[in-house]
Amino acid sequence: LKLGLFASVEAEAEIDMLFDNNAGANEVILQVYGITDQAFEIVSISPGWEDAKDEFQVLIEEALLDGLLEGLVGDALTSFPLPSIDLSGLVADVESSENLNLDLESLLRQGGYSVLYGELE
Repeated sequence: LKLGLFASVEAEAEIDMLFDNNAGANEVILQVYGITDQAFEIVSISPGWEDAKDEFQVLIEEALLDGLLEGLVGDALTSFPLPSIDLSGLVADVESSENLNLDLESLLRQGGYSVLYGELE
């Protein structure tokens, strides 16, 4: 059995910054506070299973999708460490210990995008 699925989730979430974590790097953190809307649809199903499409829709939506979405709410969902760039691999005259880092100052939403502001060190 093969199913083609389409799922869309709208969530109340926050993107924030964490400075100087235990690894000594800045991170961007994503935390989901609640699911505000969801849509799910089976867009294709193996031949011979077409009559069971509605039952699979209910089963997946209630048993799988609801539980999966509940697991996203609460603690920080994920974090993205901002990498340090080793300059010695880019420029021959640079010592191997020199790195380029982003010193975060703010994170804003502008025109539908999340924008990190900072200075290069």
